[in-house]
Amino acid sequence: MVAWPGSLPQSPLIGGYQRQDGNMALRTAMDVGPAKLRKRATAVPDAVSFSMLMTKSQLTTLESFYENSLNGGTDVVDFTDPITNTTKQYRFLKRYDYRAVGDDLYEVRFDLEQLP
Repeated sequence: MVAWPGSLPQSPLIGGYQRQDGNMALRTAMDVGPAKLRKRATAVPDAVSFSMLMTKSQLTTLESFYENSLNGGTDVVDFTDPITNTTKQYRFLKRYDYRAVGDDLYEVRFDLEQLP
């Protein structure tokens, strides 16, 4: 695992933080009566989305980190969960995106999966 760089923001903007728990249930329709449910796995990843504010310099650091340290976003990164304040392992679901929100200030959006 690779640690999140100390030169980047360490916590997301709480206002845009979203988490969707992974679905462990497998539903099977029956010919008659209610569907049957069973556990699909003992652990599944949770989807997490959030934004961070970064300067252009930090955005350049993020780009290098994503491409080089995380092999184009395919490797796992250790990051602090903002709710539990504990280090968890995450993987990118897709490349981050960003938009300018001020002079030398960008809102960077992440879609990750928190690994069990």
